[in-house]
Amino acid sequence: VSCKENPSSYGVAQTIVQKLRGLDSKPKGHQLSELYDKIYHTMADQGGAFIMILDEVDAIRAHKSKYDEPNEPNILYKFPRSRSSRSIGIDDAQIGVFGISNDRKFRKNLTPRCMDALGETTINFKPYNEEQLFQILVRRAARGLKNTTLTITDDGEYDFESDVVSENQLRRCAEMAAQERGSARQALRYLGGAASIADGKGADLIKDEHIHQSEREVRQELVHEILTDHTEDDLLAFTGVLWCEAVGASTAKTNQIHNHYSSVCSAVDE
Repeated sequence: VSCKENPSSYGVAQTIVQKLRGLDSKPKGHQLSELYDKIYHTMADQGGAFIMILDEVDAIRAHKSKYDEPNEPNILYKFPRSRSSRSIGIDDAQIGVFGISNDRKFRKNLTPRCMDALGETTINFKPYNEEQLFQILVRRAARGLKNTTLTITDDGEYDFESDVVSENQLRRCAEMAAQERGSARQALRYLGGAASIADGKGADLIKDEHIHQSEREVRQELVHEILTDHTEDDLLAFTGVLWCEAVGASTAKTNQIHNHYSSVCSAVDE
């Protein structure tokens, strides 16, 4: 279940009911408790083990919902306790929950009650390296760009052909993303941005200048995302750093930054 698309326990539960029962659309007009009952009854009827994979699970915590406290997404508390709370019989079915997140602080911000219910085991994945990112881009390019094909043999060799993008350009996108955070999403943004720029200019193929322009735009978007992901207090402290940089006082000591931070706080009545 994509929690980005279903950013509440209610939305996740709706999606699970839809998937379990093979419905054409999500069930509507039910309380969250009723959706849980539908999930448990369906599992009990089918029997076996059920694994709930919640992608971008931190999106639930960030969403305002009457069913979710900010630090205690209802579904992360309810599902792990379904056996102990007798919501589902001990011989009926088993439920496991996988939460996937790029936010390393997500678990630390959960309530102790929610953490105890999860009894979680954490698996950390290293960032992708340049070659791995290149392999991802090759596959996505073959699926998303016109006149582009990829053939993979039984021994793992591949034949990539494209009239619109070169392997060197894909490697350039992979290299840029590897130097930043090793993010596949970022590598895809570089490539997708370049394709959009080329299309907007009426070009028949992606050129190096389109890659460079996409890189600049993606970096600007990343800076914006980083800044908007902080509290107001963080940003006020950041103004102290910017001030020291602007007047040539970097690198600055903490008290220099704090002095300017304090003056800005006074100015905005914080």
